[in-house]
Amino acid sequence: MLKEMIKNSDNYQKLSMQEKEIVMRLAEQFEEHSESTLHLTPLELTEALQIGNKNLWQRFLNLEPTKQFIKAQMAFNAQVAQRKAFQSLEREATEGNVNAAKQINELSGILNNIDSNKIIVLHRIDRGESNAKA
Repeated sequence: MLKEMIKNSDNYQKLSMQEKEIVMRLAEQFEEHSESTLHLTPLELTEALQIGNKNLWQRFLNLEPTKQFIKAQMAFNAQVAQRKAFQSLEREATEGNVNAAKQINELSGILNNIDSNKIIVLHRIDRGESNAKA
């Protein structure tokens, strides 16, 4: 996914063949190990993946497609973490933890599910001029 995003970017088209090859190798390694690389600095990426150097990783991380990929992956990871937290709360609630049950209610909106909207229907009865004078 990341490699395709980069290939479709305008900046990639301007790179030399050698630079394109380097960027694609970095993208491949970054995406393959994305669970552990999303939060790393350029120097940490160099040490962890044993490819490139600090400056190459710095330029790679500043590419717009890389930024978009990181943002999307982090959003996905946050959703997974939320589901896991909710599952943990459910488990605690079934074991009798009242606070966990309260948190589940707050998170799921059960407590706020009361319909406070009331429908008011207004009618206008046109009485005509003759009825209005009487």
